[in-house]
Amino acid sequence: MKNFKIAMIFVAAVAFFCSCGGTVEPPTMAFVDSIGQNEMTFDLTNPTADVVAVCQIEDEKGISTLNVTRTMYNADNEVVGTVVPYTFEEPFEGKTEYTLTISEILSKNEGESLVKVEADAVKVVYEAVATNKKGGEGKATYTVNIVAPSFTTSAFEWTREGTNNPDLSAFGLKWSRNNTKAYFAYIEPLNANAKLYELAAADYNATSIADITFPAAIDLYKKISVDATATYDNVIASVYEGKTYVFHITKATITSVTAGTKAVIEGEYKTFEATPAAK
Repeated sequence: MKNFKIAMIFVAAVAFFCSCGGTVEPPTMAFVDSIGQNEMTFDLTNPTADVVAVCQIEDEKGISTLNVTRTMYNADNEVVGTVVPYTFEEPFEGKTEYTLTISEILSKNEGESLVKVEADAVKVVYEAVATNKKGGEGKATYTVNIVAPSFTTSAFEWTREGTNNPDLSAFGLKWSRNNTKAYFAYIEPLNANAKLYELAAADYNATSIADITFPAAIDLYKKISVDATATYDNVIASVYEGKTYVFHITKATITSVTAGTKAVIEGEYKTFEATPAAK
């Protein structure tokens, strides 16, 4: 009986000391932007992205340490570039509440006051780690997800010399062998699987298919002269094999050659890896 009482006293003592130690609570932390989100997207279609995120830290025991860093990661979740630490002028040690703000511009290119995003980075993570005087540690992150451009941009030059036509089949187009009597180029869909559209000049500024209002498809485009050199601000589009091509025609140069007439239509085009939504 005596041994049983001693055992019970021992168990009670252990329970008492464990309850005194308890679980160390970490600081309460949230790292969010103006709309309450802890992440955003940087579409590299755009040259820059503004990052403004606020981290709020609360701890009734008082903040002991605070470390804030910016880290870039590749698709394999490996660190690329340099891990950058931040410092803040306002002291945090001992405070029960503290707010810090990250405000900077991410960029694809080098520039003054800009943060250059590494070429193989797929995300930028801002991390805040805080501890309190009891050793509790809290973490909060704000993530910028980097996505590839929704389109690519290239220059084009279509040349017809005499009756030799350029091969536009990759775009789902063809420059017909015959020009109109008024000496305009005949641009047509390649076949029944291709679509051709005449767009407004402003549509070339679109950064996604959803931003373009596609009218009814046409069977023929004939607004580029092959009779005289001229500049243009014309936009057409073709849809073919799951892709959309938007062409900004800026110039047509017409010269006389042995074969007859040489016409060079040039400009720039965007390739979207998508097609317009069905109406």
